Amino acid sequence: MAHSYIFDRDRIQSNTQLLAFLQKNFSLLKESKTHGLCYYFDTFDWRLYRQGYYLHHYNNTFVLSRLYDKKIEVKQENVLKSPDYLSLPDGPLQQKIAPIIGIRALMCKAIFRLTEQTVRILNKDLKTIARIKFEQSKIKDKSKYIVLPPFFKILPLRGYANQIPGILKKLSSLNLSQSKGDRLQRGLSAIGKTPADYTSKLDIKLNNRMTAETAAKQIYLYLLNIIRKNEFGIIEDIDIEFLHDFRVSIRRTRSALGQLKGILDEKAVLKAKENFLFLGRSTNNLRDIDVYLLKEKQYKAMLPVELREYLNAFFENLHSQRKTELRSLIAILKSAKYKRIISSWNGYLDSVTQSNRSSALSAKLLAQTVIMKRNKKVIKFGKRILLTGSDELLHQLRIEGKKLRYLLEFFSSLFAQEKIQYLIGKLKILQDNLGEFNDLIIQQEHLFESVRNIAPRNKTTKNTLLAMGVLIGKLNERQQAVKNEFAMLFSNYADKKVQKIFNELFYVHERPAK
Repeated sequence: MAHSYIFDRDRIQSNTQLLAFLQKNFSLLKESKTHGLCYYFDTFDWRLYRQGYYLHHYNNTFVLSRLYDKKIEVKQENVLKSPDYLSLPDGPLQQKIAPIIGIRALMCKAIFRLTEQTVRILNKDLKTIARIKFEQSKIKDKSKYIVLPPFFKILPLRGYANQIPGILKKLSSLNLSQSKGDRLQRGLSAIGKTPADYTSKLDIKLNNRMTAETAAKQIYLYLLNIIRKNEFGIIEDIDIEFLHDFRVSIRRTRSALGQLKGILDEKAVLKAKENFLFLGRSTNNLRDIDVYLLKEKQYKAMLPVELREYLNAFFENLHSQRKTELRSLIAILKSAKYKRIISSWNGYLDSVTQSNRSSALSAKLLAQTVIMKRNKKVIKFGKRILLTGSDELLHQLRIEGKKLRYLLEFFSSLFAQEKIQYLIGKLKILQDNLGEFNDLIIQQEHLFESVRNIAPRNKTTKNTLLAMGVLIGKLNERQQAVKNEFAMLFSNYADKKVQKIFNELFYVHERPAK
């Protein structure tokens, strides 16, 4: 087992000083010495790190290693073409990483300037009893490099582990301290950052002492922070999940504005509703196109082999449309109007406002009231659908379910986590069914519209129309299958066991005064 330490920077400031000290106290045999730039890569939301992996590039080699035991999973020699964003070539590394990161792009998370030296410590018989690998590093912080304290590892050899205490005793004059964290963790800490500092999953910390106003503002600020963090990824077109997270936070904000009524200033809320409606609509076309492009392989797989190539023209047109829609959205994000929307909302949320009677309610009482009300609507709509089979009601239920899911996530920290996560899980299963049903309807409508705009001039365009017609038929078949699954999934959600937990968590014995 390796022993990792950091030196007091006042005593040892470089590898050269450390080596000189070691030579005075031990018989040494120098091994390899390397230096260069080391790049760490991960997705914006740290998917590799969250699954227990590091990916770095050093001396023309990519290394994927485990986070905790540092075991190397994949090692692959490749020249780094871009230090900012990474597109992995086909090979073992890509095969290992692709299922973890999905459609997210790999971004450079940190750059270190390293000098590493390995030496053997020899005994009187000139046998190696341990290796010491020490490192001098700097981490890039914007346009400059920050020097990190010298760091080293003692690597014991089999049969000589009992020699380690004596080695450490001789090194104790250097004011050693046990290393906390690895290179990336120590480096990011030095520049005020931490790994896994972003996730699209809500983690809003509320407490039972908060008023409804304080809780509402904290929810809105949390969502606004996600919106702002994703702006650059949309503008740079790094991957499509930036737009997705941006849109979801806008949608959650709009949902909260509609459901948490009478808590914040009415004029501020009305203006925010108008502004976030504008922002949401500004992203609709681009997101729709992204979804269709993601489904290209899936769509083609639905068709007979001989028809698949005739969808190419449809997707080529989508790529062209995407460029136009992206330019339009980027212009909005860079506009003075967008900056005013974000800054004015942020300014209001940071301000001290005059609390009204409703905003003085406790956050927990607010949560219980609005969640119970929304769940009753979900049950009501679901029962009506079982009787009527109405597609329109399925659409309404999807919206009601989404509103309820957001409320459960907003106020999750105020309730027993095991129970609230159970409820969210049950609701998500129902939502997935409703969401797929709605998506299938929209996809068919879009394809119908595209078919109407294609003139059958020649054999190729006729085959394109045929391929799209077959695809519409397949999507309709899937739509009916999804609809047929609804009754069972809703019954599972409306089950007495699930609804009993809703009552345990959210039933209010005394209704809040109006």
